[in-house]
Amino acid sequence: MSDAEQPSVGTEQSAPAPAAADDTKRVAFILDLLHTANGQRLTRGDLNPKLKSKRGAEAGLNPELATPVLQACADKGYLQATKAGRSVAYSLTEAGAAHLETIRPSLASLKPSRSAGRIVPPASEEVRKRRVHFLLLQVLEAPGHSTTDTEANGRHKSFGTQSLGLNAATSGQLRRELAAQGLLDMTGTGRSTLFSLTRAGQLRLGNGEFLPDRDLTLSGKTLNDLLEAAREVGKQFTSDTRESHAPVDLEKALQDAYSELRRERYATSGLVPIHELRAEIRKRFGEVSARHDVFDAAVNSLRLNRGMRIIPIADHAKATPQQIQDSIQGVGEVLFYLEAAHESAVL
Repeated sequence: MSDAEQPSVGTEQSAPAPAAADDTKRVAFILDLLHTANGQRLTRGDLNPKLKSKRGAEAGLNPELATPVLQACADKGYLQATKAGRSVAYSLTEAGAAHLETIRPSLASLKPSRSAGRIVPPASEEVRKRRVHFLLLQVLEAPGHSTTDTEANGRHKSFGTQSLGLNAATSGQLRRELAAQGLLDMTGTGRSTLFSLTRAGQLRLGNGEFLPDRDLTLSGKTLNDLLEAAREVGKQFTSDTRESHAPVDLEKALQDAYSELRRERYATSGLVPIHELRAEIRKRFGEVSARHDVFDAAVNSLRLNRGMRIIPIADHAKATPQQIQDSIQGVGEVLFYLEAAHESAVL
Protein backbone atom coordinates (compact mmCIF):
# COMPACT_ATOMS: atom_id res chain seq x y z
CA MET A 1 0.00 0.00 0.00
CA SER A 2 1.45 3.37 -0.98
CA ASP A 3 1.65 6.35 1.36
CA ALA A 4 -1.21 7.96 -0.53
CA GLU A 5 -3.38 4.89 0.06
CA GLN A 6 -2.45 4.45 3.72
CA PRO A 7 -5.61 5.00 5.81
CA SER A 8 -5.63 7.67 8.45
CA VAL A 9 -4.99 6.13 11.86
CA GLY A 10 -7.62 8.16 13.69
CA THR A 11 -11.29 8.76 12.98
CA GLU A 12 -11.78 11.14 15.88
CA GLN A 13 -11.09 14.86 15.85
CA SER A 14 -7.39 15.61 16.18
CA ALA A 15 -6.11 16.43 19.67
CA PRO A 16 -2.88 17.89 21.02
CA ALA A 17 -0.03 15.43 21.40
CA PRO A 18 0.03 13.80 24.87
CA ALA A 19 2.51 14.97 27.47
CA ALA A 20 5.86 13.22 27.20
CA ALA A 21 5.68 11.96 30.80
CA ASP A 22 2.51 10.01 29.98
CA ASP A 23 3.57 8.69 26.57
CA THR A 24 4.88 5.33 27.78
CA LYS A 25 1.78 4.46 29.80
CA ARG A 26 -0.54 5.46 26.94
CA VAL A 27 1.41 3.48 24.37
CA ALA A 28 1.58 0.46 26.70
CA PHE A 29 -2.17 0.63 27.33
CA ILE A 30 -3.05 0.67 23.62
CA LEU A 31 -0.55 -2.05 22.69
CA ASP A 32 -1.84 -4.21 25.54
CA LEU A 33 -5.43 -3.79 24.30
CA LEU A 34 -4.31 -5.08 20.90
CA HIS A 35 -2.20 -7.86 22.46
CA THR A 36 -5.20 -9.28 24.36
CA ALA A 37 -7.75 -8.79 21.55
CA ASN A 38 -9.01 -11.69 19.45
CA GLY A 39 -6.52 -12.01 16.60
CA GLN A 40 -4.59 -9.08 18.11
CA ARG A 41 -6.76 -6.76 16.02
CA LEU A 42 -9.35 -4.09 16.93
CA THR A 43 -11.45 -1.77 14.80
CA ARG A 44 -11.87 1.84 15.93
CA GLY A 45 -15.43 0.98 16.95
CA ASP A 46 -14.16 -1.82 19.19
CA LEU A 47 -11.36 0.32 20.58
CA ASN A 48 -13.32 3.42 21.57
CA PRO A 49 -15.38 1.82 24.40
CA LYS A 50 -12.16 0.52 25.94
CA LEU A 51 -10.66 4.00 25.75
CA LYS A 52 -13.73 5.41 27.54
CA SER A 53 -13.37 2.91 30.40
CA LYS A 54 -12.08 3.77 33.86
CA ARG A 55 -8.72 2.14 33.07
CA GLY A 56 -8.50 4.12 29.85
CA ALA A 57 -9.03 7.33 31.80
CA GLU A 58 -6.37 6.28 34.32
CA ALA A 59 -3.97 5.83 31.42
CA GLY A 60 -4.77 9.39 30.33
CA LEU A 61 -6.72 8.37 27.25
CA ASN A 62 -10.09 8.82 25.59
CA PRO A 63 -11.06 8.40 21.90
CA GLU A 64 -9.87 11.91 21.03
CA LEU A 65 -6.55 11.76 22.90
CA ALA A 66 -5.82 8.30 21.50
CA THR A 67 -5.53 9.54 17.91
CA PRO A 68 -1.98 11.01 18.15
CA VAL A 69 -0.85 7.99 20.20
CA LEU A 70 -2.16 5.59 17.56
CA GLN A 71 -0.46 7.64 14.86
CA ALA A 72 2.84 7.60 16.77
CA CYS A 73 2.58 3.80 17.21
CA ALA A 74 1.90 3.36 13.48
CA ASP A 75 4.83 5.61 12.57
CA LYS A 76 7.16 3.51 14.73
CA GLY A 77 5.86 0.24 13.31
CA TYR A 78 4.20 -0.92 16.55
CA LEU A 79 0.82 -1.35 14.86
CA GLN A 80 -0.58 -1.48 11.35
CA ALA A 81 -3.65 0.51 10.34
CA THR A 82 -5.86 -0.87 7.55
CA LYS A 83 -9.22 0.10 6.12
CA ALA A 84 -12.21 -1.72 7.62
CA GLY A 85 -15.23 -0.55 5.69
CA ARG A 86 -15.71 3.10 6.60
CA SER A 87 -13.53 2.76 9.67
CA VAL A 88 -9.97 1.71 10.48
CA ALA A 89 -8.66 -1.49 12.07
CA TYR A 90 -5.43 -1.75 14.05
CA SER A 91 -3.26 -4.87 14.19
CA LEU A 92 -0.34 -5.42 16.53
CA THR A 93 2.97 -5.99 14.76
CA GLU A 94 5.87 -8.13 15.97
CA ALA A 95 7.78 -4.94 16.73
CA GLY A 96 4.83 -3.71 18.78
CA ALA A 97 4.61 -6.96 20.75
CA ALA A 98 8.33 -6.82 21.51
CA HIS A 99 8.13 -3.15 22.54
CA LEU A 100 5.15 -3.87 24.80
CA GLU A 101 7.20 -6.32 26.85
CA THR A 102 9.82 -3.62 27.51
CA ILE A 103 7.25 -1.06 28.74
CA ARG A 104 4.67 -3.36 30.35
CA PRO A 105 5.75 -2.34 33.92
CA SER A 106 4.25 1.10 33.25
CA LEU A 107 0.79 -0.52 33.39
CA ALA A 108 1.32 -1.57 37.02
CA SER A 109 -0.01 1.76 38.30
CA LEU A 110 -3.41 1.17 36.67
CA LYS A 111 -5.98 -0.27 39.03
CA PRO A 112 -7.45 -3.60 37.91
CA SER A 113 -11.05 -3.40 36.75
CA ARG A 114 -13.68 -4.32 39.36
CA SER A 115 -16.04 -5.41 36.66
CA ALA A 116 -17.34 -8.96 36.71
CA GLY A 117 -15.84 -9.25 33.25
CA ARG A 118 -12.23 -8.66 34.28
CA ILE A 119 -9.51 -11.20 33.51
CA VAL A 120 -8.56 -13.08 36.71
CA PRO A 121 -4.94 -14.30 36.80
CA PRO A 122 -4.28 -17.80 38.21
CA ALA A 123 -3.51 -18.00 41.93
CA SER A 124 -0.57 -20.33 41.29
CA GLU A 125 1.20 -22.31 38.57
CA GLU A 126 -0.76 -25.38 39.63
CA VAL A 127 -4.05 -23.51 39.14
CA ARG A 128 -2.87 -22.34 35.71
CA LYS A 129 -2.26 -25.96 34.61
CA ARG A 130 -5.59 -27.17 36.01
CA ARG A 131 -7.42 -24.36 34.23
CA VAL A 132 -6.08 -25.65 30.91
CA HIS A 133 -7.20 -29.20 31.72
CA PHE A 134 -10.64 -28.02 32.88
CA LEU A 135 -11.32 -25.89 29.79
CA LEU A 136 -10.23 -28.67 27.44
CA LEU A 137 -12.50 -31.06 29.34
CA GLN A 138 -15.45 -28.72 28.76
CA VAL A 139 -14.86 -29.01 25.00
CA LEU A 140 -14.41 -32.79 25.20
CA GLU A 141 -17.80 -33.09 26.94
CA ALA A 142 -19.60 -31.10 24.24
CA PRO A 143 -21.41 -32.86 21.36
CA GLY A 144 -18.91 -33.46 18.60
CA HIS A 145 -16.17 -32.07 20.87
CA SER A 146 -17.18 -28.53 19.79
CA THR A 147 -18.73 -25.73 21.83
CA THR A 148 -19.26 -21.98 22.09
CA ASP A 149 -18.18 -19.83 25.04
CA THR A 150 -21.72 -19.65 26.39
CA GLU A 151 -22.34 -23.40 26.18
CA ALA A 152 -18.99 -24.27 27.79
CA ASN A 153 -19.39 -21.78 30.63
CA GLY A 154 -22.56 -23.54 31.71
CA ARG A 155 -20.73 -26.84 32.38
CA HIS A 156 -19.42 -27.29 35.95
CA LYS A 157 -19.77 -23.51 36.44
CA SER A 158 -19.50 -23.61 40.25
CA PHE A 159 -16.47 -25.92 40.07
CA GLY A 160 -14.61 -23.58 37.71
CA THR A 161 -15.52 -20.50 39.73
CA GLN A 162 -14.81 -21.82 43.22
CA SER A 163 -11.76 -24.00 42.58
CA LEU A 164 -10.07 -22.27 39.66
CA GLY A 165 -11.18 -18.63 39.91
CA LEU A 166 -12.69 -18.65 36.41
CA ASN A 167 -15.32 -16.23 35.17
CA ALA A 168 -16.75 -15.85 31.66
CA ALA A 169 -14.18 -13.26 30.57
CA THR A 170 -11.21 -15.28 31.85
CA SER A 171 -12.48 -18.53 30.34
CA GLY A 172 -13.08 -16.87 26.98
CA GLN A 173 -9.61 -15.33 26.92
CA LEU A 174 -7.98 -18.65 27.89
CA ARG A 175 -9.85 -20.56 25.17
CA ARG A 176 -8.44 -18.15 22.60
CA GLU A 177 -4.96 -18.66 24.01
CA LEU A 178 -5.45 -22.44 23.80
CA ALA A 179 -6.51 -22.00 20.16
CA ALA A 180 -3.33 -20.01 19.50
CA GLN A 181 -1.34 -22.89 21.02
CA GLY A 182 -3.01 -25.42 18.73
CA LEU A 183 -4.93 -27.19 21.51
CA LEU A 184 -8.27 -25.94 20.18
CA ASP A 185 -9.54 -24.99 16.73
CA MET A 186 -11.45 -21.69 16.62
CA THR A 187 -13.93 -20.79 13.87
CA GLY A 188 -16.43 -17.96 13.55
CA THR A 189 -16.55 -14.64 15.39
CA GLY A 190 -18.27 -13.05 18.38
CA ARG A 191 -20.83 -15.13 20.26
CA SER A 192 -20.95 -17.67 17.44
CA THR A 193 -17.25 -18.55 17.80
CA LEU A 194 -16.95 -22.33 17.92
CA PHE A 195 -14.11 -24.13 19.70
CA SER A 196 -13.19 -27.70 18.76
CA LEU A 197 -10.69 -30.07 20.37
CA THR A 198 -7.58 -30.80 18.28
CA ARG A 199 -5.42 -33.91 18.50
CA ALA A 200 -2.86 -31.86 20.43
CA GLY A 201 -5.61 -30.89 22.87
CA GLN A 202 -6.65 -34.51 23.22
CA LEU A 203 -3.06 -35.46 24.06
CA ARG A 204 -2.83 -32.68 26.64
CA LEU A 205 -5.99 -34.02 28.30
CA GLY A 206 -4.49 -37.49 28.40
CA ASN A 207 -1.54 -36.05 30.33
CA GLY A 208 -3.65 -33.98 32.74
CA GLU A 209 -5.03 -34.73 36.17
CA PHE A 210 -8.17 -33.85 38.11
CA LEU A 211 -8.30 -32.15 41.48
CA PRO A 212 -8.08 -35.09 43.92
CA ASP A 213 -10.38 -33.51 46.51
CA ARG A 214 -13.26 -32.54 44.19
CA ASP A 215 -16.22 -34.60 42.96
CA LEU A 216 -16.88 -34.20 39.24
CA THR A 217 -19.68 -36.09 37.48
CA LEU A 218 -18.82 -37.19 33.95
CA SER A 219 -20.85 -39.15 31.41
CA GLY A 220 -19.77 -42.61 30.29
CA LYS A 221 -18.99 -41.24 26.82
CA THR A 222 -16.71 -38.56 28.27
CA LEU A 223 -14.88 -41.17 30.36
CA ASN A 224 -14.39 -43.31 27.25
CA ASP A 225 -13.04 -40.30 25.38
CA LEU A 226 -10.62 -39.58 28.24
CA LEU A 227 -9.39 -43.18 28.12
CA GLU A 228 -8.84 -42.82 24.38
CA ALA A 229 -6.85 -39.63 25.01
CA ALA A 230 -4.69 -41.52 27.51
CA ARG A 231 -4.10 -44.30 24.97
CA GLU A 232 -3.02 -41.68 22.41
CA VAL A 233 -0.47 -40.40 24.90
CA GLY A 234 0.87 -43.93 25.35
CA LYS A 235 1.37 -44.30 21.61
CA GLN A 236 3.82 -41.42 21.68
CA PHE A 237 6.19 -43.45 23.82
CA THR A 238 5.87 -46.73 21.90
CA SER A 239 5.80 -45.48 18.29
CA ASP A 240 9.56 -45.80 17.82
CA THR A 241 11.46 -48.04 20.23
CA ARG A 242 14.73 -47.19 18.51
CA GLU A 243 14.73 -43.72 20.13
CA SER A 244 16.01 -43.69 23.69
CA HIS A 245 17.70 -40.33 24.13
CA ALA A 246 18.44 -36.99 22.49
CA PRO A 247 21.70 -36.39 20.61
CA VAL A 248 24.66 -35.67 22.88
CA ASP A 249 25.04 -32.07 21.69
CA LEU A 250 21.56 -30.97 20.71
CA GLU A 251 22.53 -27.34 21.23
CA LYS A 252 25.21 -27.55 18.52
CA ALA A 253 22.84 -29.49 16.25
CA LEU A 254 20.27 -26.72 16.66
CA GLN A 255 22.79 -24.02 15.86
CA ASP A 256 23.91 -25.91 12.74
CA ALA A 257 20.28 -26.34 11.61
CA TYR A 258 19.62 -22.63 12.26
CA SER A 259 22.64 -21.62 10.16
CA GLU A 260 21.58 -23.85 7.25
CA LEU A 261 17.95 -22.65 7.24
CA ARG A 262 18.98 -19.03 7.58
CA ARG A 263 21.43 -19.32 4.68
CA GLU A 264 19.05 -21.21 2.39
CA ARG A 265 15.67 -19.60 3.15
CA TYR A 266 15.83 -16.73 5.62
CA ALA A 267 18.94 -14.75 4.71
CA THR A 268 16.99 -11.49 4.36
CA SER A 269 15.15 -11.41 7.69
CA GLY A 270 17.47 -13.61 9.75
CA LEU A 271 14.37 -14.93 11.55
CA VAL A 272 14.15 -18.73 11.39
CA PRO A 273 10.79 -20.22 12.48
CA ILE A 274 11.17 -22.48 15.50
CA HIS A 275 8.66 -24.98 14.10
CA GLU A 276 10.94 -25.53 11.08
CA LEU A 277 13.93 -26.04 13.36
CA ARG A 278 11.92 -28.61 15.35
CA ALA A 279 10.98 -30.43 12.13
CA GLU A 280 14.62 -30.50 11.04
CA ILE A 281 15.79 -31.87 14.39
CA ARG A 282 12.99 -34.46 14.33
CA LYS A 283 14.07 -35.57 10.84
CA ARG A 284 17.73 -35.87 11.84
CA PHE A 285 17.53 -37.32 15.35
CA GLY A 286 13.99 -38.63 15.89
CA GLU A 287 10.93 -37.72 17.94
CA VAL A 288 12.61 -37.71 21.36
CA SER A 289 14.90 -34.85 20.37
CA ALA A 290 11.94 -32.82 19.10
CA ARG A 291 9.87 -33.19 22.28
CA HIS A 292 9.06 -29.91 24.00
CA ASP A 293 10.88 -30.79 27.21
CA VAL A 294 14.09 -31.63 25.28
CA PHE A 295 14.02 -29.29 22.29
CA ASP A 296 12.72 -26.20 24.15
CA ALA A 297 15.43 -26.55 26.80
CA ALA A 298 18.10 -26.64 24.09
CA VAL A 299 16.70 -23.50 22.43
CA ASN A 300 16.69 -21.70 25.77
CA SER A 301 20.30 -22.79 26.29
CA LEU A 302 21.20 -21.22 22.94
CA ARG A 303 19.61 -18.00 24.13
CA LEU A 304 21.55 -17.98 27.38
CA ASN A 305 24.93 -19.31 26.23
CA ARG A 306 25.33 -18.45 22.56
CA GLY A 307 23.71 -15.05 22.17
CA MET A 308 20.54 -16.08 20.31
CA ARG A 309 17.19 -14.26 20.57
CA ILE A 310 13.74 -15.85 20.74
CA ILE A 311 11.12 -13.64 19.06
CA PRO A 312 7.33 -13.91 19.67
CA ILE A 313 4.82 -13.88 16.82
CA ALA A 314 2.47 -10.88 16.83
CA ASP A 315 -0.29 -12.14 14.52
CA HIS A 316 -1.31 -15.74 15.21
CA ALA A 317 -3.48 -15.72 12.08
CA LYS A 318 -0.28 -15.84 10.01
CA ALA A 319 0.55 -19.32 11.35
CA THR A 320 -1.28 -22.65 11.35
CA PRO A 321 -2.34 -24.29 14.64
CA GLN A 322 0.31 -26.96 14.11
CA GLN A 323 3.03 -24.34 13.58
CA ILE A 324 1.93 -22.63 16.80
CA GLN A 325 2.00 -25.97 18.61
CA ASP A 326 5.51 -26.70 17.31
CA SER A 327 6.79 -23.31 18.51
CA ILE A 328 7.57 -22.56 22.17
CA GLN A 329 4.84 -21.43 24.56
CA GLY A 330 5.90 -18.41 26.59
CA VAL A 331 4.00 -16.51 29.27
CA GLY A 332 1.02 -15.08 27.40
CA GLU A 333 2.81 -15.33 24.03
CA VAL A 334 4.08 -17.80 21.44
CA LEU A 335 7.85 -17.71 20.83
CA PHE A 336 7.99 -18.29 17.09
CA TYR A 337 11.40 -17.25 15.69
CA LEU A 338 15.08 -17.75 16.50
CA GLU A 339 17.54 -14.98 15.60
CA ALA A 340 21.27 -14.39 16.08
CA ALA A 341 21.53 -11.63 18.70
CA HIS A 342 24.43 -9.84 17.03
CA GLU A 343 22.47 -9.31 13.82
CA SER A 344 19.66 -6.91 13.01
CA ALA A 345 16.90 -8.42 10.92
CA VAL A 346 15.87 -6.67 7.71
CA LEU A 347 12.07 -6.90 7.56
